[in-house]
Amino acid sequence: PDNPIPQYFSILRRDLRGTEKPVRFTEQPILRILPGNSNLLFHFGSFATGISTENIWWGPGQFNGLHISDNANGFFHGTFRTTKPAKTFLGNFEGQYFMGRLDGYGGPYFSDSTALNLLPIKEEESYRYFTGLSLSYNPKWIKGLFFGFSRTFQVYREDMDRNLRAWFPLFDPLPKQGTGVIENILLREDQHFSVFTRYLIPKAKTEFYFEYIRNDHSLNWRDLILNPEHSRAFLVGLSKAVEQSNGSFWYIRSEYAHTQAPINNIVRPGGDGVGVYYNGQVDQGLTHRGEVLGSSIG
Repeated sequence: PDNPIPQYFSILRRDLRGTEKPVRFTEQPILRILPGNSNLLFHFGSFATGISTENIWWGPGQFNGLHISDNANGFFHGTFRTTKPAKTFLGNFEGQYFMGRLDGYGGPYFSDSTALNLLPIKEEESYRYFTGLSLSYNPKWIKGLFFGFSRTFQVYREDMDRNLRAWFPLFDPLPKQGTGVIENILLREDQHFSVFTRYLIPKAKTEFYFEYIRNDHSLNWRDLILNPEHSRAFLVGLSKAVEQSNGSFWYIRSEYAHTQAPINNIVRPGGDGVGVYYNGQVDQGLTHRGEVLGSSIG
């Protein structure tokens, strides 16, 4: 065709509109001085609170962190977290709450001067407020069993002044109907919610684990039950240690992670282009400085 740009735009819109993942980070060298994995924390008992730029890794995955991992640069955040299991009469609890900021990449999608870089990509003027909570529970009666959940929200900073609720979106209902369908759609924010479990068998030196994460809010609980694959990813894994006669060990580790956009994008109204790390309400997706915060695959 005379003008191939619209065709290319249609093919690449999931990256150009849905998440900020440049093909290559410019043609020029990049030099930055960063604090790296640093923190300033006050420790008390099983807890610590303070500020940090450390990478966060949530979930049981050993090779992939579906929700937050070390794939991207660490982001600046204030945190309250456990440093070891907090023991109670019900069992042990571990978790973290944070409030931080995510920055955009700001460069072209392609590193060269191709015409595709002239596509009308929307650029936000402000950074994103990012907050999250993760909690894991180990019942007193089943020592090897762990299960938990995590939830994060990112909101454009320029939208934060409208009300106090924007600072604490973690307490919003999970379905869209709880907030209001139209109201939820119009909000320039994006949530991620995951559940996970892990089971250890010390005598067999074996571990099994599973995690399921979802991006887009379900319309209601019926929608979640009937269409659980929408905007989701999951992983399953196992690890086993085999002791040798000389006291050493062989380790068998296997993990399967699935982050591909589901087939229901074809038939679900308004679902085209929605995946686990991009939804459309936040143009950059779940990224920091052009890198996905979750798993790097897919």
